[in-house]
This record gives sequence, structure tokens and C-alpha cells, in this order.
Amino acid sequence: WTVKYGREEKVQQLLEQYRNFVNRNRIFQEFNKAYLDMEQVVAEYKRDGNVDQRECGNIDRFMRETGERWKNVSMELRCVQSMLEEVVAYWRRWNTVADEFESWLEKAYGMMDLPEEDKMEYFQDVSVWKDKFQLLGDTVSFLIATCEDQVAHELKERYLRISGRWEDLFQHVKQYMHAGDILRHRKDYRAGVERLQKWLRNAESILSSSQLSSTEKIKVYGEQLQQLQNEVEGVEDLFKNVSKKFQSMIQDLSRDEVDRIMNTLKKEKE
Repeated sequence: WTVKYGREEKVQQLLEQYRNFVNRNRIFQEFNKAYLDMEQVVAEYKRDGNVDQRECGNIDRFMRETGERWKNVSMELRCVQSMLEEVVAYWRRWNTVADEFESWLEKAYGMMDLPEEDKMEYFQDVSVWKDKFQLLGDTVSFLIATCEDQVAHELKERYLRISGRWEDLFQHVKQYMHAGDILRHRKDYRAGVERLQKWLRNAESILSSSQLSSTEKIKVYGEQLQQLQNEVEGVEDLFKNVSKKFQSMIQDLSRDEVDRIMNTLKKEKE
């Protein structure tokens, strides 16, 4: 279980093998039980077996060494499970992101002949793909370090091909990154404000209700108030996110836009 690993399916098999062995045989529970039983036997032997001081010392040392060895082995066993689970997670990330990235690269190269405005629109999320490329690099570095040589070599070759195509493409589209970030921040800001305002208008409508002429209506009203109370924390987080989006795009806004947005956020915050 601590050797260099193969591809995802092989690592998954090792993980299943580990789980079956440890869980089916109840390794941790059975050893702890056996150790406690042995401690009991040792205590009885030392009490009733006419054991001299030297032999008592040897017995105590043996028990102490056995306990230390088990402590180390059990720690290694638990680390093995964490390691196997981590390798599987990295393989899944690599397989998903690498396929997705190669597919995007293929389409992106086909967009290079578009008119300038269309290219700006298409490559507005290039910073997102830049982050994914960084994630891909971190993921493959981990796998190369933990996988057997042949698998590591194949991973490295595929990553180098992706990296070469990405670097070539990025030189031609990196100028759209800032414009794309602005567009994305604007879209995220508008979507967040719309959600915030929709919730607030609904809350105001509920709070201004005076139709409490029956027990049933009072009950419904109470449930509506409770629902609003449950949603307040999420809406506060939404407001914080909207404010952050505004802060991230403020340097690209006109003075009038900044004033208008600040007034909107101040009003909705109140």
C-alpha cells in the first residue's frame, strides 16, 4: 500500500483492498482487545507466578515495545488510507480538468479568426482557464511524485502538450483577460443585486401585511416570518459578496456609475 501507484482504477482497487482488509478483520479493534487481554494475563502472571524483579523488567519492556510498535503501525495504516483517498481524488481531478481543458483549447483555437469584439466576448473568461491551468499543474505535480515511473512519464508528456498549446494561445488572448474579468464581475454583480432586491421586496411585502383576521392567517404569517429569519444569514452573505464584486470593479467604473451603485447598495443595506 505504500509503493508508487498506478492509474486511478488501480489506486481505487488498492483502496478497496485496504478497506476490506482493515474493516473486515477489524484490525484496530482486534489488536486493542488482544493487547488489553495480554496486559491482564501479564498482571496475573506477575502476581501469581513467583516472578523475580529481572523477569518483571523484561516483561514490562516487552509490553512497552509492543505498544510502541503497534502505535507506529496503526498510525501508518491510518496514513495509508488518507494517502490512497488523496491519490484517487487527484486522479479524478486530473481526468476531469485535463479532458475539459483540452476540449476548451480545441474550440479556442477555432475562435482565433473571429472579429475582435467576438473574440473579446468569447475569451472573457480566460482568467478562469488560467486558474484551471494552474490547478492542472498542481494536480499533475502531485501525481507525478506519487505514481510509478511509466505512469508519471505519460502524465508529464500529456501535461507538456497541454502546456505548450496553452502558452501559445495565451500569448494571443491574454489582453482580453482584464476586459473579461470586468464583464464577469458586472454580470455577477447584477445577478447578485437582482437576487438581493427580489428577497428584500418580498420581505417588505410580508412585513407590511395586515391580513391577520383569523388564526390560520396568523399561523401562515408566523411561518413566513420564521422563513425570513432562517434566510437572513444567507442574504447577509449575499450582500457581502455583492459588495466585494463592486469593490473589484470600482476602478473600471465612471464616477456616475460608482455613485449610482453606492446609493443602491446603501439603500438596500438599510
